[in-house]
Amino acid sequence: MVERKSFFDKIGTITHLHLLPTSIGSLRKLSAQIIHFRNVNQASIDAWGLLGVYPVHPEIVSDAGLISCLIQQSLAHIPRTSGYIVFLMRSCDSARQPQLSQGALASIRDSLLSGLPQDSRVELLPDEIKKLLSLRIFMVRKVEGSRGLSAATGNRVFTNTDDDHPLPFLPDMQNVIYVDWKDSVTKALIGLVDFAVKVHDHFDLLQLAIDNWGIQSNERQDVWVEKFLDNWRKLPHHLRSKLEGLPLSPSSLISLYTGEVGKIPVGRFSNSDYLTIMQNLGFVRFSLDEFVVAERLAYLHSAAH
Repeated sequence: MVERKSFFDKIGTITHLHLLPTSIGSLRKLSAQIIHFRNVNQASIDAWGLLGVYPVHPEIVSDAGLISCLIQQSLAHIPRTSGYIVFLMRSCDSARQPQLSQGALASIRDSLLSGLPQDSRVELLPDEIKKLLSLRIFMVRKVEGSRGLSAATGNRVFTNTDDDHPLPFLPDMQNVIYVDWKDSVTKALIGLVDFAVKVHDHFDLLQLAIDNWGIQSNERQDVWVEKFLDNWRKLPHHLRSKLEGLPLSPSSLISLYTGEVGKIPVGRFSNSDYLTIMQNLGFVRFSLDEFVVAERLAYLHSAAH
């Protein structure tokens, strides 16, 4: 024990040496450190191995005194310490993800969750944050309705609505990621990266749809109008005001709006039941009044220029 203590007292002078054996027989520099998957299931250990992360050799683990010294010197990292998450992000090769099955990805995210420290904050460098977000371990939703594990790179929009609630098209849609905030694992892992998250409820999503009405498809506009009508009495005042400014095409004057994008009612909302509701709410006009004439003249003038 005296010789071992003396060795660790002088370890700062030999950190460049390859003295840390891994489970596959390779050696790591002392300065590179190593992982000890203490109490981690084999499925997770195997999954990390596919990403190039190999734990300390079993013979080192079997020497309780030695592995304890390595941990105390921060040469080996164990779950529930801040160094554990940092080491995994620094050491894993996210480009190897195509080798991972859905089950392996689930094991990766479960092991990250169970390995989070309880009483300290994990400080990740920008490259480590980028790598974490590139892992397909976050629950996300697609505009078309699907839900599943994916990376969380890009413009993250956090939602806590039901899975069947529509999502609006947004500008630069190819970089928009709808992150499902109902998923507890995703919430915990995002907490390593985003410290001030704005979570969107169904009213916030309605707001986004209104603000980006012109890029919603006709089918998507149908869905949103149905949501507006179903929730009309619950809508905040500012949303009601914005709805009143949407371009609504009077069905009896439809010929004046032929070919103009973004005018409603169309599809099933042009039937008499929906038209009656929208007329009563003040959404549509049914006669050629002063407002319609002025609005059409302004539109034709702008189109000519």
